[in-house]
Amino acid sequence: RGASTLTQQLAKNLWLSSDRSLLRKLKELVLAHRLEEALTKQRILTLYLNVVEWGNGVYGIEAGAREHFGVSASQLSVAQGAVLAAMLPSPRKRSPASGSRALWKHAHRVVDALKTYKRISAAQAEGAHAEVDRLLGRAPADDGGGDDAEDDGS
Repeated sequence: RGASTLTQQLAKNLWLSSDRSLLRKLKELVLAHRLEEALTKQRILTLYLNVVEWGNGVYGIEAGAREHFGVSASQLSVAQGAVLAAMLPSPRKRSPASGSRALWKHAHRVVDALKTYKRISAAQAEGAHAEVDRLLGRAPADDGGGDDAEDDGS
């Protein structure tokens, strides 16, 4: 299993199949390089968020926000955004309804990163952690069940 950058995942999602061959991986690298030469990182991120799968037949951040939280992407809370980010790159395996321990742990890591990089305050992080627990039906001491696998989905 080879890890993929976000740009490589975008290239795969836009132009390639999901087969796990060396040839596909090489094509992905070439296309990713071309994307990085032609587009800003912000544009690559925007494209990725608008084409990535957020569940079975759900594509794009707007559809993902509506499917999982019933709101527009622009109205997502910090916790809801963290959960969506944590679903990637395995949204079918890590849906909010799946009970995935990996999703819960990763969503908390996303909130922590937002605090570390000063995108949110300590108080906002505390509230977001509590909301992640409510959204995913878990408590901080709840460590039973679910999956712990870190699947890169490439």
